[in-house]
Amino acid sequence: MIERSQKVWSFSHLTFQEYLVAKWFGKQSSLENLAQHFVHKHWKEVCLLASEIVDEPQKAGQFLRKSKENIDISFIGKHFNDFLEQLHQKVAKCSSIYTP
Repeated sequence: MIERSQKVWSFSHLTFQEYLVAKWFGKQSSLENLAQHFVHKHWKEVCLLASEIVDEPQKAGQFLRKSKENIDISFIGKHFNDFLEQLHQKVAKCSSIYTP
């Protein structure tokens, strides 16, 4: 721990905080909640550490399955929205060209 200012302490390196957060999620059996954050960049290390820390294969499997579901939803949703936007642009071009 490093004292940043008077009575304000922080970890000397972010890795300590990430490890403790991963350990807390593993101990609280709330890995499903952590899986929601798997797609966010700043949670990456915490999720990786948590998947390594979990000592029960069943819990680790559930965590990874739930993480994959969240990744699928996130990316499929993004790609689908991109597709709809492109489709909307093409329809708008066609509408301006074609007049009944």
